[in-house]
Amino acid sequence: MMNDKERIILRPTRWFLLRAGAMLVMFGVFAGWFLYDWKIGYLEKNLAYALGNTFERAGKEFEELDGGGDLTPSGWERFVEGQEVDLPEDPSLLPPGTPRPMPWPEILKDYGRMADDGWHKLWLEYTAERHMPDKQPEHVESREFAFGPKKLREQAAMGGVCALLALGAGIVLVRTLRRSLEVDARALTTQDGRRIEYERFDRLDKRKWKSKGLAYAWYEDGGKTRKVRIDGLTYGGFRKEDGEPAERLMERLEQNFSGELIDYVEGGGAEDGEKTA
Repeated sequence: MMNDKERIILRPTRWFLLRAGAMLVMFGVFAGWFLYDWKIGYLEKNLAYALGNTFERAGKEFEELDGGGDLTPSGWERFVEGQEVDLPEDPSLLPPGTPRPMPWPEILKDYGRMADDGWHKLWLEYTAERHMPDKQPEHVESREFAFGPKKLREQAAMGGVCALLALGAGIVLVRTLRRSLEVDARALTTQDGRRIEYERFDRLDKRKWKSKGLAYAWYEDGGKTRKVRIDGLTYGGFRKEDGEPAERLMERLEQNFSGELIDYVEGGGAEDGEKTA
């Protein structure tokens, strides 16, 4: 019967879990960010853009009409009541439920405040009450809104790509959590569950083991040569405080290996290799 000392089991390392978890969070945040801008953020900014133009236009109209000194509060109110916010023709560029036509905001009817405070102060108050972006538009009379259909499509595409990447990172994370590498007295069991007896291996490549924690082994399977990837950074790890599990697994494999070993010679160049039969 095999005792526990004969088995070495390598489970996913903290290094891998942190890296995969960070990628999952990063892509998830980016996906949420892009998709939010696509469905909500940019539409609200477009509405703020149109309303900002309206307030600035109201300020100019007020100055022109009041310049002669004969503009009355009731006359200004009647003028405002006859105006509409200049909205984009495409309703998909605005938040759902945006009224069409949209009258000028009520706050602009206040003759006294327009005269004393000016349109800019009223704009800041208006946006603060409604938790809207208060950024001023770049061009008052521009017919092109800040975020048109092309920009919205870009946000949707980027959000979709990031969502797929987040899904991929999640799948890799969950799949790897359920896997392990294992060696016992007779065989290596790979992360995908293949149990391979040591005598079936005929070649072992360790040239990337010290630098990247990677090794490759080849074995015969029904007349075909198959390859096994041994990833010591993902499974087991090399932490001395944990007993260097990946190094112990490799030592066990080498102790039972009798094929061709490919490794760098100590002090040799990048092309130097050592092969033993």
